[in-house]
Amino acid sequence: MPVHKRASKWHYAFCIRGVRFRGAIPEARTKFEAEKAETKIRQEVYEGGYGRPSGEKDFVSFVEEVFEPWARENKRSFKTNDKYKLPMICESKCFKGKTFAQISPLLIEKYKKERREGVMENKRTRKPSTINRELGLLSTIFSLAIKYGVTYSNPCREIPWLPENNNRVRYLLDEEEPQLFALLNGRRAHLLPLVTLAIGTGMRRGDQLNLCWEKVDFQRNVIYVPNSKTGKDYGVPMNADVRDTLLQLRSHTNRLRLRVHESENKQALRRSQESVRNGLSVSGNS
Repeated sequence: MPVHKRASKWHYAFCIRGVRFRGAIPEARTKFEAEKAETKIRQEVYEGGYGRPSGEKDFVSFVEEVFEPWARENKRSFKTNDKYKLPMICESKCFKGKTFAQISPLLIEKYKKERREGVMENKRTRKPSTINRELGLLSTIFSLAIKYGVTYSNPCREIPWLPENNNRVRYLLDEEEPQLFALLNGRRAHLLPLVTLAIGTGMRRGDQLNLCWEKVDFQRNVIYVPNSKTGKDYGVPMNADVRDTLLQLRSHTNRLRLRVHESENKQALRRSQESVRNGLSVSGNS
């Protein structure tokens, strides 16, 4: 018997491929309504939609209560990237006040368009790589929600990423190196160790700023740089200029300081580097 009445409520019960499905149909008032509801439930079982998450959880609440604590513990990029992008995603009109079920591919396309066309404080538009990183973070949020049974689909999978042009325009020429060091004096003198280390090792700016003395091996002339993606160190050989620079820094302090003045932050450092690059008329990535 597919439907039966127990007390004042109708119930359904059926078996498909050895799996039993049963439950109450509180909305049904008659046997005909109960049979109609049972047929619909049976069809959902065949189509794979029966029992799947409804997606009614608020998106911002999930990010704040579940995703952010999870990301702090499991994502190495959280401190340097995700924690700055999450507030922008949560404050967007496309997602604020919406449930997972209400966020469609069309809504994400709208978010992508708004972020791409929006003008920042420096009067520039955002780079495609920045938008793509935000889309990647958004997709990770949906993937975690699927894993925890909050929603059943990831609309980000249907959104194409923007094409990126990350090719370096040009490299520093040999004859330009003396000109570059000539600019590193006065208010730019604090950039000298950074530039020397960058030219001599090819290390990223973030790796330089996070470098510790325990990672510098003067005996073997090697710097062990932590890889932010894999978590494993990789060795970078030191030339004479890099070694002399680090030894000079160590003679002044027990703490390795390849960073800007105490009154400056990373944005100020970026501006200082841009001013040097403009003075040298060099284009490309910093």
